[in-house]
Amino acid sequence: MTELHWLPDMPDWRARLKGLASSPDTVWENAVALAGARINFVLTNALDESLRRLLSSPPDGIATKPVRLAVLGSSTLTHLLPAIRVAGLRRGDELPTAKLPRRAQQQSSHGKRLQDGSAKRRIRSTGPI
Repeated sequence: MTELHWLPDMPDWRARLKGLASSPDTVWENAVALAGARINFVLTNALDESLRRLLSSPPDGIATKPVRLAVLGSSTLTHLLPAIRVAGLRRGDELPTAKLPRRAQQQSSHGKRLQDGSAKRRIRSTGPI
């Protein structure tokens, strides 16, 4: 399985993930530490799911302004969203992501819908990728 070999290994990673909920005041800081470890896509998805379940919004006082990211493509991209969010988390950033509904994606491929920005407004994205 592919891993980011240059990141430090954290032998107790799964135990620390399970412990996220036990300290609500430090969920963000602990999640950032977990994101900074060498993890594969399975652990990336687990971290993303746990963080989304535990935090409805980023904590007050994070250093960066959240960037809402719209992911556009001609095929299924849902599997990329957790990795994008965890990559942002690794840097202490919150990256709310949105996937356009299939109909809007089909229309955008014909150049109709995105020119007027209606799809971008609907998901309140600050930028597409």
